[in-house]
Amino acid sequence: GAADLEKLCSILEAIPLIQYICLDVANGYSEHFVEFVKRVRERFPKHTIM
Repeated sequence: GAADLEKLCSILEAIPLIQYICLDVANGYSEHFVEFVKRVRERFPKHTIM
């Protein structure tokens, strides 16, 4: 959710050398997870999302 995205933003701002973002969820087909991945991609277009 929003808190997870803010935590991710804090980590990536604190450690700018991180290039990869690993997102994991039990039900990867859920629409909520798909929307979260879209928001992460918007915020971090140059990072590799796994």
